[in-house]
Amino acid sequence: MSDPPISPEFPAAPPGPKKATPGPGARRGLLLAVVGASFYGITIVLAGVAYEGGANVGAVLELRFLVTAAVLAAVVRLKRRSFAVPRRVRLPIAGVCLGMFSVAVGYLGAIVFIPVSLTVLIFYTYPLLVAGTAPLIGKTRPTRAQIVAFPVAFAGLALALGASFDILNWQGVSLAVLAAVSAAYVFIVSPRAVAEYDVFGISFYMGLSNAVLMVPVIIAIGGIELPSTPGGWAGMIGVSVFFVCAVMAMFAALEAIDATTTALVFNLEPVVAIAGAAVLLGERFSPIQIAGVALVIGALMLATLGRGRVAASTAAANDSESPGSPRP
Repeated sequence: MSDPPISPEFPAAPPGPKKATPGPGARRGLLLAVVGASFYGITIVLAGVAYEGGANVGAVLELRFLVTAAVLAAVVRLKRRSFAVPRRVRLPIAGVCLGMFSVAVGYLGAIVFIPVSLTVLIFYTYPLLVAGTAPLIGKTRPTRAQIVAFPVAFAGLALALGASFDILNWQGVSLAVLAAVSAAYVFIVSPRAVAEYDVFGISFYMGLSNAVLMVPVIIAIGGIELPSTPGGWAGMIGVSVFFVCAVMAMFAALEAIDATTTALVFNLEPVVAIAGAAVLLGERFSPIQIAGVALVIGALMLATLGRGRVAASTAAANDSESPGSPRP
């Protein structure tokens, strides 16, 4: 039902206060970020199932990249999108592809030299890197709530992971730092790429290029070892399916909301992995680890609510500065 016409003699009444919630675009972006982080977390658990079934890292990674390329090629065709990349975003997209590969190699390579918990903790410094770097290059500044939430979430992860610093190896630490820096780069650069090209096309090129780049890595680690059990195959296929969905959700979230908020929400990934390990792998966790998970979730809720209040306040201020003009 349309609004009644406004008479020139009676100007429009000033708008009332707006509800302190993000707009539809922001809500959609937050939901996509939660989905992407959750699906990435599930892939970590399913990878463990695949490894228990006899697969090695090379097999799991190569299959997930090949499946990503194949599925996204089909999607691009069905949607009649173009595979041609605009010249102005070729370099950013190449950087995103190389960054995603560096994340995979650095993350999994670090585990060879240092404990998994320490690798994950170092890797998840990348949301802090995004928050610190984004304002310096003209991106969105973090809100006050986010400034508080970042270190709280990181502290929660430290408790949840139970990271040990007893085994410090410079190669492992370097590889984990490489993965963290690469992830921060991907989060910062991706918004421009997805804004000027296409989520499906970028995901396709990421899968294709990473599948090619994995070949020398596979040769270096002695080849591919496929699963020897049905559970192992189910885990490896599951990794590929959830990875495809996670990548598309991540890029779509970066298109809908800022990199800082997306990176903060991605602290959910290890939390989901911990929960999944408890359900699928039968792992048990201490009260301190459970408290750490609660800290992460609380920090994300704080940051999300704070972002909603800022968005609503900004919208209300903009509306109040625009006087109602009479309609003819």
